[in-house]
Amino acid sequence: PELFCDLARLQGWETSTIIDGNWRCRPDVLAGEQLAVRIHQGCPPENVPVSTGRQPGADRTQLARDILFPSGMGSTDQQLQRAERLMTTDPVASSMLLAAIQDRIEIERLPSTTRFIHDERPALRRRAEELRSQVTPALSSLHDALPHTIPLADIRISEQLTPPTVRNGLQHPDHVHRIPDSPDWQNHSLQLVGEVTEQMFLESFDQLTGTTTSRIPVAGVSDRSPLQFGSPAGKGAQGSFCIAQGNSLRAYAMGTNGGLTEIWSREEKNDDGTARSIVIGPIGPRHLIWQSGTILRNSHPLSGEEIWSRETWSNPRERAIGFGYTPSGQLFGDERVVVQLGADGESYTVYDTATGRLIRTDRVTIGRINDTLTVGRKLLYRDTNRRLRMLDPVTGLDALDGQLPVEMAALDSSSFIPLNDGVVVTMSQSHEIVFIDTNSNRITSRVPIAGALNTQFVFGMNAFQRHGRTFVFVQDERDFRPQFTTYSRLTDPRVDYGRLFCIDAQTGTIAWTIRTEPSLLAPVYGDPVGCLVFWAHENPVRLQQQGLYGEQLSRHLRIQVVDIHSGQLLAEESRLSYSIPRRWVHDAARRTISIETHLSTIEITYAVSDAPEFPDDSIAIR
Repeated sequence: PELFCDLARLQGWETSTIIDGNWRCRPDVLAGEQLAVRIHQGCPPENVPVSTGRQPGADRTQLARDILFPSGMGSTDQQLQRAERLMTTDPVASSMLLAAIQDRIEIERLPSTTRFIHDERPALRRRAEELRSQVTPALSSLHDALPHTIPLADIRISEQLTPPTVRNGLQHPDHVHRIPDSPDWQNHSLQLVGEVTEQMFLESFDQLTGTTTSRIPVAGVSDRSPLQFGSPAGKGAQGSFCIAQGNSLRAYAMGTNGGLTEIWSREEKNDDGTARSIVIGPIGPRHLIWQSGTILRNSHPLSGEEIWSRETWSNPRERAIGFGYTPSGQLFGDERVVVQLGADGESYTVYDTATGRLIRTDRVTIGRINDTLTVGRKLLYRDTNRRLRMLDPVTGLDALDGQLPVEMAALDSSSFIPLNDGVVVTMSQSHEIVFIDTNSNRITSRVPIAGALNTQFVFGMNAFQRHGRTFVFVQDERDFRPQFTTYSRLTDPRVDYGRLFCIDAQTGTIAWTIRTEPSLLAPVYGDPVGCLVFWAHENPVRLQQQGLYGEQLSRHLRIQVVDIHSGQLLAEESRLSYSIPRRWVHDAARRTISIETHLSTIEITYAVSDAPEFPDDSIAIR
């Protein structure tokens, strides 16, 4: 005890300190959680970062310490009670703390209480349900009440023209840049709004009400510069994310009501004052990895405090992206290790995520460096013989070694499509859809589809999930002058000329398949619904060449409604006014999907079929 008292009196435990040459780390982190907790019990927080206005600086520093060392709060019950109390005052910190607790404790020690489940904040409730579901697997998801199992009938599509001046503040799509992979936080989406030559704003847009919930200026971000978006993956905290552009890194918190707050920021410059580009790496409840020049850093995602930093061998070269530049090479990892893959695409270095300690360096031979995918610390690629590989940098070995080899197809688009829960989809040379589970290091299924294609070629593929079902699109035809076109600035799932498959990823069973034309899959907010909605614009010149139009040329919006259970086309309307849909909301009580555009309001109405409901654990095969 006297030794711990003496240690507690020493200063600098929470300040990054030179450990060995070019490596700096906080001594309390390097000491490990048990020792750090004993030390911190005798000393108050040292650093007071810039306050966000929601919490006093010292309180936020204590929160950051609790997230790093959850056991300092006492038992598992006490830790969860602390997270529960934070739900009202600081939901993002509460979410980070829950994620940190989940990382640290043994799941079987979780208490059986269901107090979190009844919390009125849906996103935090779902986060708590994640913890509870690992103790009680039968616990159902409360935010998905399965109305999509009801068959739909008598679908009608109608339109009412509305002057643009009375729209609900919807921005013109040319001025809206939806941020892909934005956090799943209620029904809000993140987007950058503004024109190239004007101030850009970060907006939280409520898809249910069609209103902007929060709007804050984003310094230095423009349409002509590349932008990186980083958010926690897997078990990471909901509602926290960061944006990097040029030499600026900004961390934000998104509250349960959609409100946005900038919680900290950094700008990096060289010794001569010139800007130094930033690249974002993996993010978790206790780490936000980023690189500036040759300096690799780990900042606390809540407070921005430096946990560790080190000079590395890698100074990523920059490559052109659109009108700007972004560092090449890759920076990825998980709560265990951080991996730096050099711009040469071969050399990589592995560091301990918590402390920044160098673990190992090695090399890997990649066939196409621009066609790889990282999921956590795993790197998926094809070797020079076009064979599928998955590198685990902790061991330096192929994590798929021992599985039946997969010779990969040469696609024009990316060969790897990530889905939820660490699942990745790819295509084999023999035209098999291959599902890979990166968590269990195995190929779960290989689905042969060659007999369903119109040609012997596969030009590209895409994959997405809806209501627990997996859909894979395979492009087997090309048309450089298509009769239908899609809007390129939107990030929604896209299909082309080819086939869409509804597949059970675990068994490899094809439930149904349909031919597709160029379309976007609409994101329908609100109540779940048992259909897929596709939209596209008609190309009148191409249609006239095919004899499908007369002398009058005009552009129209086409909408198709497809049954999610059978693949049956339930409804189609191709004479809607030419406009770009901005918002899709399903109201189960009204049995209506409402679509807002800048010119009109479109409604898809339906009746409930007398047919029996589809069981949720199976899909009817047409």
